[in-house]
Amino acid sequence: MVIKGYTIIREINRGPITTVYQARQEALDRSALLKILNVQWKNERDLIARFRREAKICARLHHPNIVTVYDFGTGTEQFYISMEFVEGQSLADLIRDYAPLPIAVVVYLIYEILNGLDYAHRHGVIHRDIKPSNIMLSADGAVKISDFGMAMISGIPGITEQGDAVGSPAYISPEQALGKEITANSDLFSLGVTIYEMINGSSPFKGANIAESINKTLNEEPLPLNVINKGTPDWLSQMVAGMLQKKAKDRVADCAQLLEQLQGVGQTDAAGMAAYLKNPQPLNVVADPVPAEALPVPKRKWIYGFVAVLFVIGLILFVNQYRQNGLMPPPFVADSLQEITQENPKENPPAGELTIRTEDKRIKKPQNKTINKTAVPESNRRMNRVIAPGKEKHVNLSEEAGLFVICNPWAEIYVDGEKIDTTPLNEAFFLTAGFHSIELKNPNYKTYLRRIELNDGQTDTLRVTLLPQSGALELRVHPWAKVYIDNAYYETTPLTKPIALTAGIHVLRYENPNFAAIRDTVEIISGETIQKRVRFGK
Repeated sequence: MVIKGYTIIREINRGPITTVYQARQEALDRSALLKILNVQWKNERDLIARFRREAKICARLHHPNIVTVYDFGTGTEQFYISMEFVEGQSLADLIRDYAPLPIAVVVYLIYEILNGLDYAHRHGVIHRDIKPSNIMLSADGAVKISDFGMAMISGIPGITEQGDAVGSPAYISPEQALGKEITANSDLFSLGVTIYEMINGSSPFKGANIAESINKTLNEEPLPLNVINKGTPDWLSQMVAGMLQKKAKDRVADCAQLLEQLQGVGQTDAAGMAAYLKNPQPLNVVADPVPAEALPVPKRKWIYGFVAVLFVIGLILFVNQYRQNGLMPPPFVADSLQEITQENPKENPPAGELTIRTEDKRIKKPQNKTINKTAVPESNRRMNRVIAPGKEKHVNLSEEAGLFVICNPWAEIYVDGEKIDTTPLNEAFFLTAGFHSIELKNPNYKTYLRRIELNDGQTDTLRVTLLPQSGALELRVHPWAKVYIDNAYYETTPLTKPIALTAGIHVLRYENPNFAAIRDTVEIISGETIQKRVRFGK
């Protein structure tokens, strides 16, 4: 990888859309973080526009609690954003390893994040994706908000894309989940979830998949923090409860109100935070941790249950209307529907079967599909055509259509029962125009199966997020233990039944006050029950 003016030091993270590198900016001899659009997207106008928009938004913000953007570059092969390199870790890393965090540290983090958010909000920027992994902690104790790729700002048009996801499901506000108007108040809900995670170890709305997370966000009330953790001050528990109100109008109004409540509250400082990061341990607060005036917590209303019922009914009508018009529902709705469909054998056949009711209008378009309609130039019509069974082997160019597949995570692509390729793709492949059955397979995820229609001379883009398969863990611990899974408390043994977990690797921790804690990992295999035996004192 060569970027003019920069020396690449190491690759930090490679994702489906971008790759992030640590680099040195040669002209100014300083460290930089390079966020580079992966080469396969160089012709995707929407992604390039989103990338450019992120750079413009960040370039407007100059605040010590926000990551600074240095440069934005375009070339024939690369599109990149150069930004401040934070030598340290993310808040997600700290929570994963050391939650619950000391209250003095939590208050310091809240104060610093609020300062950055308050500045952004006053400059017309709504982040829309506040979560622990987007909060960076430098070794010297500085706290910086990063990743404004989802942000909205007045004066810069948004990139609207059918089926586009906004925010991370376990952290977004109810209005984001429902596709309603988003205000700065929505960021405060996400920050409330982040604070909850600092003390609880995980988001109260985290589910096994997108649909479950959204359902929890809309319908479940998390336990108060002072119930989850007895060391949590009542005022902090009340403050977070006020931030997590389902209705935006019931929520705390803005960052300034929260900052005012934090005046005089005991917290550490940057030096104390740096010392804590070097040697994590409880810190002594420097003042009585009681704010001048605790935020009021609006009473829970029974009407939420009624509203939830109305929401489900409205959701069904909404989705049916979309499908009847040949459009696709928003991504969270689509994911929910996919899960429901896969649990109903009448609506979705088992993996590998291609029996689909073509007369059912609801499956005319695949869920999660975003159609970018572009003409297929003659020069781009490649010879690696896939001819659907039953079609003539020799077809006119006008009968061809392109399909580009984006799948998270990776998947093998089958068209009409025949394997075509494995994602990520470098380019679209071409099929005869008309209806085709598309299967996306990954052994740890539920097979995605839909029938789609491709139009003459156009290239469509299919974007899909696979739902994880699940297995089970049968656990026996002697003499007994509190069981934590992925840093979240699950249950105390003996367990009454096996634990259902998504396929993949999970981190386990067993705690018994009479013994040293035991850390362990387990790999869950789809459809199988894994047995584990744990004995303390050995």
